Amino acid sequence: MNLTILFYPEERDYTDLFQGKTVIVLDILRATTSICTAMAHGAKEIIPVRKLEEALAHKGSNVIIAGEDNGLKPDSFDLGNSPSEYRNDRVKDKTIVFRTRNGTQAIVLSSPADHLLIGAFVNSKACAQKAASFHKDIVIFCSGTRGDFSLEDSAAAGYLALILSSEYNVKLDDAGLLLANTFQHIQQNSFSLLKQSRSSRRLKDIDKWDDVSDCLQIDTYPIVPIVHQGIISLDS
Repeated sequence: MNLTILFYPEERDYTDLFQGKTVIVLDILRATTSICTAMAHGAKEIIPVRKLEEALAHKGSNVIIAGEDNGLKPDSFDLGNSPSEYRNDRVKDKTIVFRTRNGTQAIVLSSPADHLLIGAFVNSKACAQKAASFHKDIVIFCSGTRGDFSLEDSAAAGYLALILSSEYNVKLDDAGLLLANTFQHIQQNSFSLLKQSRSSRRLKDIDKWDDVSDCLQIDTYPIVPIVHQGIISLDS
């Protein structure tokens, strides 16, 4: 198996690149962390959408409308994009329609993948194990920040690359080699570098600093959210 890392999405058709492969989408701050948290606390399923209007089209039905725009919960949404909002019984057995500026964009763009997994620091070991179990080439798709490189997504990609190469004999591309070998240094310094990233600083500016610590927890949840026909549910 071979691993490829993509640092951020482009507005394009990914069919040729993703077909026949396993794709792991990362949006550490905060979408994929919140998705993993919601699923670990009993959410039935999550429907990722790209536009605010798509999310609001579900208003009035028996679902939770969640996510963010410009980092904050829209007034018309039920929940925002902080992992702490999903650590309670409110999401248990619920369908969540989820829209964020970066993460859900990458998830929807990844639909051509044979297997589409939701990854984060909080479930990296479980996610790597599941990805390797399909015995297909793997793509780690970082959601980035507004169409640009994201430090925390790339660090998480490095952690996944380290696990995949050391435990499952996955061959890394050059980006994977670099990131796997720098991750341990980043971790040894208590993720202080990641707390200086553009997204981290933005969350501090909008009074969401606690989200950063939540999203940098390692292997909290032994679960793997999987996308099938546009719906995220737990691997069974």
